[in-house]
Amino acid sequence: MEAHFRLVQIFFDNSWHMAAQRPDGSSMTHRSGPTGGHLLKFDFRNVFVEDAPSKAADLLLFPEVRGFFSKSAERFHPHHLSTRVVEVYGPGDVLVNQSWTAPVHLMVCIFFGQLSGPKKAHCLYHKTPMLAWQQLRQNFPEPNSCTLVHQDLESSDESYILTVCPEAEPKHFRAVLVFQLPDDGWHSWGDSFFAGLLDGAYKGACSHLNRPLIGDLRQISAHYYLILSLRNFNRGCPLLPATSDQTDQTVTVSAGEELGMARWQEFQSQNADGKLHLAEYLQLFLERLDLSLRIYAPRRVVCFEKWMYRQWPYNMADNPILIQNQNVGTSNDPESSFDLGKYFVLSRCGESNQGWCFMF
Repeated sequence: MEAHFRLVQIFFDNSWHMAAQRPDGSSMTHRSGPTGGHLLKFDFRNVFVEDAPSKAADLLLFPEVRGFFSKSAERFHPHHLSTRVVEVYGPGDVLVNQSWTAPVHLMVCIFFGQLSGPKKAHCLYHKTPMLAWQQLRQNFPEPNSCTLVHQDLESSDESYILTVCPEAEPKHFRAVLVFQLPDDGWHSWGDSFFAGLLDGAYKGACSHLNRPLIGDLRQISAHYYLILSLRNFNRGCPLLPATSDQTDQTVTVSAGEELGMARWQEFQSQNADGKLHLAEYLQLFLERLDLSLRIYAPRRVVCFEKWMYRQWPYNMADNPILIQNQNVGTSNDPESSFDLGKYFVLSRCGESNQGWCFMF
């Protein structure tokens, strides 16, 4: 997957060969892949997005949001895109079953695909769902941009990369879509058709970024995760709510009295290094609140069960003081420094009844 993201570095250089161009600056270009195969690039300029988010980095949906919530919207696009989540590895890192029969995929398949023989290439045009790995990275490759990589696991040689960044005019964006094709070759017999292919692809991009209900899905995607940030003061570990049978070595925090958590104690790590591990602390912190949860490896996501969304005892977003002013860290070792931000922030995962999540 990292190799695909590294390809973004060559998206905007002059190593591409022109195949077609529109008056607005949009173009269709191609070149040989750095590690084999061939790259086909559609560079769409000044794509207007009606319900554009304030941050261009939020323009593309998290793959898990598209998979979990877009089923109701598929009645508007019954033959174009269908995504089902198989497994979520972390925020924006998802295994999916996806079928995509958009016209641009069909046209690319006709021109550059190999529908028979020992080395088939469908150019990601599938009528039946196919297993794929998708990753979305926000603020990549530049701040206020986003990049989505789709790797077809049925054919390790096929993938696409979509990068979106803002244009100078508000609500207008530059979208660069690159197909990675398995064979390093160019079919010059289709030169006279490539202008039509580019026009069709441009219209398809505009339609896809303005499809019905996409504004609502972007709102869900932008608020799908709770973000926890702790600043490291290198003065000891943060506090935990004390249990009813613990009376020694506790401190009183007046801000917690209304929540029934007036007494707190210092967190003691059970790891051999004695340092603060955020996942361990977060697990114990929520256990003290009588909440159960799944927790993934560091920099993964922590998801609550659905019933916790409805029975959340209080709005933690209104009470950031619980951890905000606590000291974090155990040494001056740079590797133990958790410069994750200046505050503790919790915000709701949209209005989806899918639970609450932490991203760290």
